[in-house]
Amino acid sequence: MHRIRVLVATAALMAGTQAFAVAPDCRGTAGVQALVCADAELAQEEEEVAFTLSRAGANTSDGLLPALEAGQRAWKASREACVSDTEPWACVRERNLRRMAELEVRYRLIDPVGTGRFACDSAGKDVVTVTYFSTALPLDVAIASRDGSTVLLFQASSASGSRYVGPGVEVWAHQGDARVRWGLSADDLSCRGVD
Repeated sequence: MHRIRVLVATAALMAGTQAFAVAPDCRGTAGVQALVCADAELAQEEEEVAFTLSRAGANTSDGLLPALEAGQRAWKASREACVSDTEPWACVRERNLRRMAELEVRYRLIDPVGTGRFACDSAGKDVVTVTYFSTALPLDVAIASRDGSTVLLFQASSASGSRYVGPGVEVWAHQGDARVRWGLSADDLSCRGVD
């Protein structure tokens, strides 16, 4: 029964829509797709995204497939914006790597390598939990949770410690403690590591 669900889920993701093409469709190419079709490395990455997507589809419940499909459409749209980037090849490559990492982490295709918990108030009730993942890609990823909200973060450069950033959230852990910004205009929180 599980095998049938996996096949159906994968087929549903791939069937009839270019958004889930396994290999680059190079007929009548324009925009980012023309760049992908002209570059073997980008074409290979697109195939890897499709393979990772099919693994994610096989690893998720039927009720979550619409979210997976929506995420794939959003990735395609964000990648298409690379056409107007000053370095379109690098932009497409970054979007491809981030999508693969996101799929691996969100759909638990890889195991976490560690977790940090940080109390951001004196009572220890405002806790940010960060689960760290090391992908096979040149990107390390984390999922940060606070008050029922979850955000995907990507590692960013830092002079010391480990810094992860995502939409409206930044976690900079150093020597067991963390500086957390949760919200675009929020103040930084000084948080202490807790067990």
